Amino acid sequence: MKHMILMLFAFVATAFIITSCDPGKAAVQKFQSFYEYLDKNYDNLTQDQWKEATEKYQQLCEEVKEVKLSDELKNELATIQGKIVAKFTQKAADEVKGALENAGSFLEGLFGGNKEEAPAE
Repeated sequence: MKHMILMLFAFVATAFIITSCDPGKAAVQKFQSFYEYLDKNYDNLTQDQWKEATEKYQQLCEEVKEVKLSDELKNELATIQGKIVAKFTQKAADEVKGALENAGSFLEGLFGGNKEEAPAE
């Protein structure tokens, strides 16, 4: 878990250093780095790490409100935010799918999935 957090920090730090001259570009790069982190680690993040990622996304959204962005950067940011939200949505859909699959097995067992067949006459 610490490794994943350190990777995220490294992405953000690198993005900040590269674009430190332009706060708008730096803000957009933070979102891009965050998206790359989610994309790369999608299958390996724990439920707690997904919760932390949600909190980090909210923090980034609050921070970017303080930055003046050009129209071009606003469009770029909106695209990246859409990709990030798609990752969160995909993860939620995967969780629901898994829950439904488990519920189906549970209901089958509960309501007679193991019924013995009546003997043929």
